[in-house]
Amino acid sequence: MVKMLFGKHVVVGTLALALGASLLSSGAQVLAGPRHGENDREASPRTYGAPVTDPAGLIDLPEGFSYDIIMQSGDLMTDGNPYPGGPDMNVYFPLPDGTAYLLTNHELGGGRGSVTRLHLDEDNRVLEARTLVIGLNRPCSGNRTPWGTVLVGEEVSDGYVWEINPVTGEAHPRPGLGRFAHETAVVDPRTGEVYTTDDNNPGSIYKFVPARYGDLGKGTLYALDAGHRRWIRIENPDNARDEAVAKGATGFYRPEDAEFGRDGWLYVTITGDDRKGIWGKVIKIHPRNLQSEDFVTGSADGLNMPDNLVFDKAGNLYIQEDRSGFVNGPNHVWVAQPNGKVRPFAVIGHNDEPSGGWFSPDGETLYLNLMWEHPMTLAIKGF
Repeated sequence: MVKMLFGKHVVVGTLALALGASLLSSGAQVLAGPRHGENDREASPRTYGAPVTDPAGLIDLPEGFSYDIIMQSGDLMTDGNPYPGGPDMNVYFPLPDGTAYLLTNHELGGGRGSVTRLHLDEDNRVLEARTLVIGLNRPCSGNRTPWGTVLVGEEVSDGYVWEINPVTGEAHPRPGLGRFAHETAVVDPRTGEVYTTDDNNPGSIYKFVPARYGDLGKGTLYALDAGHRRWIRIENPDNARDEAVAKGATGFYRPEDAEFGRDGWLYVTITGDDRKGIWGKVIKIHPRNLQSEDFVTGSADGLNMPDNLVFDKAGNLYIQEDRSGFVNGPNHVWVAQPNGKVRPFAVIGHNDEPSGGWFSPDGETLYLNLMWEHPMTLAIKGF
């Protein structure tokens, strides 16, 4: 058993910026880097069996996998505050000394939403835990930027995208990215353009083009018209949703997370609603010619209401579900191979929702949250 300052080790399978410049000058530059690319070598595809029942009832994983509970809601952090509930996004920052920061959004409303920061050693033991930002409204998903900051989307109708310095906690809203129910925000590292989604039905997919790379204070917002393969300029970001609809932007059924694949395409979850027989899907969009196509589609007995996404080094896409009220069974984490073949990787117990998937730079650890019934942050090993 791994000794930890917080949590426990469970074996499942074997048991059954200007922010730009100002942020970078204040410490974030040591954390700058591509999305998941610190050691971005190709990995060989691997196969593994079906999930095996977890005796603890938290998460069923394939044979040979295990998980550490890094932190769970109510654990007292080193700053004296309890670890909050509703953990959603994770963002991992390796540090020069071999340790790392793990930043986590806590999707709580009413100004109680926060971002915590865990300082982890090489064995995922918590060296220090603290609240980095407080006072947000349902901070949902987001991403890290190539220049070393974190983008956090507020999932409320008048929500902002916030840009946060992971070292100092300095936080600034970025109103140019629009005010709507932001599920995520992901940067194209080649251009600095930010893609974000409106978790609504209908909800649009947006692109923010900064006036200068790495500075999200100024720029132009566009909404996607997928049918005509064009971007529609949004003149008033504060009224982005209504303007996008009026100008003919495509309305998707709850677009949520987005990630760039190794092939350069943008993958986006269209969550749907399983209570209405709309199982959801993952689409892919070419950022240059705006060709779009379905990558994987949901079904009654398969993928159901996809939400968060993360790629591994071999280009496999791990899809985390958010089923409505669990009326069609428990949530899963599915893995989709580059050819679109899908199989289950994990089954979530206790009607919890998996979220925030993020691989360590070496590809050997998947950081994953359980959000609601047993809110906690896990480190899954065995890859």
